[in-house]
Amino acid sequence: MYVRIDETGEQHAIPGVDPTDFVVGGERPTVSGLHDAIALHADRRSAVQFSGAEIEQGRALDEQVHLLSQPKEDPRQNVCVDFALRYDCWFRPLATAFGLGPKWTTIRVDDDTLHVRYGWAFRLHVPLKDIKSARLITQRTMARGVHTTGEYWYVNGSRDGIVELKLAHPATSKSVKFQAGTGGEVRRLYISLEDPDGFITAMKSHPTD
Repeated sequence: MYVRIDETGEQHAIPGVDPTDFVVGGERPTVSGLHDAIALHADRRSAVQFSGAEIEQGRALDEQVHLLSQPKEDPRQNVCVDFALRYDCWFRPLATAFGLGPKWTTIRVDDDTLHVRYGWAFRLHVPLKDIKSARLITQRTMARGVHTTGEYWYVNGSRDGIVELKLAHPATSKSVKFQAGTGGEVRRLYISLEDPDGFITAMKSHPTD
């Protein structure tokens, strides 16, 4: 048998277990309020005869209180995936000598942003919702490093594994403006990747505008 406390402090015996029955003045209980109700009931247990079913109900209530007291996890918390830029074997030491090697390169996908860093030469942060499409291209550019044809930008260390990203809105950064002028923008971005398929999957797993 369980008790419910009304706004006057009077106790009412009720059957069954429902945490919403432990109310004061019609308000839904807090976790601390449920604990207080359980404690009050325990103080009077010597005057109450418990059936087997009521004991099981008490255990169920304890479990519900425990679950209510647990913090809710955010499934999107600390979601972060890094991808490696692809380098041709002969180009890697040359890129490293110029500060563009793997140690200074970052291609990172977090909850809502793609972060691209290619040493000192290129940095760009693109909201994932602004990426319209991502696809592996078969065309093989001759150049390596950071180069642009206006609004199309290549960030690559290899001619292979290049993924094309089309942006819904132009993106820019200090490094883009430094290389292309104050009006420099990125509308398409081409990146050479060790795992282009995994990168494309990561892009497509986020909704776009």
